[in-house]
Amino acid sequence: MSIESLWQNGKITVNRIRIVLFFVFFAALLGTKNSIPEAMFYIHLSGTLIMGIYASICHIWLRKGNPPEWFNKLLIILDIGIHLINTSIDCSMGPMEAKSALSNTAVLLVVFFYLIYSGFLGNPKFVLFNGFLAGFGVILSYFISVHFGGLIPSEDPNLYIQTGYVGTSAEIVKGIFVMVSGILLSRLIALLILISDKGIEKAKESEYLLNQSLKQKKIIQDAAKNLENSIQSCANYISHTAERLESQAASLEQVTAINTELFSSFESNAKIIDDQNGKITDLFSGSNDLNQMVVTISMINQELITIANENKKDTTEIAGVSKKTSEYLDSIKTSFDKVDEINQIVAEIGEKTNLLALNASIEAARAGEVGRGFAVVASEVSKLADFTAKNAKMISDVVSHSRKFIYEAAEVSIQTGNLTTNQIKKLEMTTEKVSHMHRLFEKQKSIIFDTINQLTEINDLSSQISFSTKEQISGQTEVNKGIMALENEVNKISNASRSLEQHVEQIRSQSLELLTLSES
Repeated sequence: MSIESLWQNGKITVNRIRIVLFFVFFAALLGTKNSIPEAMFYIHLSGTLIMGIYASICHIWLRKGNPPEWFNKLLIILDIGIHLINTSIDCSMGPMEAKSALSNTAVLLVVFFYLIYSGFLGNPKFVLFNGFLAGFGVILSYFISVHFGGLIPSEDPNLYIQTGYVGTSAEIVKGIFVMVSGILLSRLIALLILISDKGIEKAKESEYLLNQSLKQKKIIQDAAKNLENSIQSCANYISHTAERLESQAASLEQVTAINTELFSSFESNAKIIDDQNGKITDLFSGSNDLNQMVVTISMINQELITIANENKKDTTEIAGVSKKTSEYLDSIKTSFDKVDEINQIVAEIGEKTNLLALNASIEAARAGEVGRGFAVVASEVSKLADFTAKNAKMISDVVSHSRKFIYEAAEVSIQTGNLTTNQIKKLEMTTEKVSHMHRLFEKQKSIIFDTINQLTEINDLSSQISFSTKEQISGQTEVNKGIMALENEVNKISNASRSLEQHVEQIRSQSLELLTLSES
């Protein structure tokens, strides 16, 4: 914040202090309302309210704009004037009120407070004027208290401290002290203004020198940046060139290594091709034997197809016989069911015959001697009925076991039929696979014939490749010599580029130091 802004904000500070004093005075009056005379209360209240009114007007004006300097000076004069007028009126109201007003230290402190904040406007003459005005007001209050308040002036220390007396020299000294305070405060404000003017002058000189330094610094900084950018570009170019040379050298080394490997590979390939020619010849002779073996396997495969078809035919016949056997067993089962039904009828007849024989025996016993012969017949009939029942039971057991056996035989026959059906399917699959194998063998035989022809062509090509490889080996030797010489030259250039890059890096470091100094 500048000195001018401090003086400019002084009027705002003064009015804020004035508003605070208004509330302090108003609160003090309310607190002492019952302890002071009513007339004195209303006089002080009027002065305080007037102070509050023009303080509010000044506050509003400061918020809306910038009031002129004379207005702020007038308000400070009003502050001092109202305060001295109230004090003078208090001194004229009687000995007790006058003695209280003159001996009240707060009254004098408020005067000094007004003098101090009048200096916030930054005008020494105005402060001096307020000092003489306040001192004159203090002396005037003394004379009013003597001539109108009824106080008796005295220089006796034992008297002027009592009610009704006042010390003349003490009150005159108070007024003179206030005036001297105004003089000292005005000189202090003048000194501050002089210091501020010198400070402003030096600040302007410093600002001018700073601007000149900033301009020179900007020039040096721009030059350092341009130099650093140029050096950086040069370093990047050299580094990029060195990297490319190193990359070329590495590529040449790789090419040399690859050519060496190719040279070795060509020699190895030549040897391999010669060996391959011999192996192809052996493979050609072996292919004829393989062809003969394929023909033999094809014939055996054809015989397997014939056997599989015959086996399928026999299995189909077995399935038919198994089906007929199952049908015969079903027919026998039906016949046994009918025999079982007849046997049950015979068993029922035997039970009924046995019941009739029992009834006949009962009736013969009733007839006595006359029915004795009939009783013998009834006994024999009963035995016959029992025998018939036993035989019927035996036949029923035999039929039951036979039916169970026939049922199991039918189940076995059905399982045999199912197995035969599955066997037929598997035989069909086997026949199909054997046929497919036969087709594959035929195809393989064709491929082998083609392979033999291709092997013949490969043998011819291998001879040509062997001759060409030997010529490439001779040319590759000369290429390797040229690449080795080029690689040596590239390595020399790369080493020189790296050395140049180090020197450029030293220059770049020095330019960075210059740039750092220009920015500091």
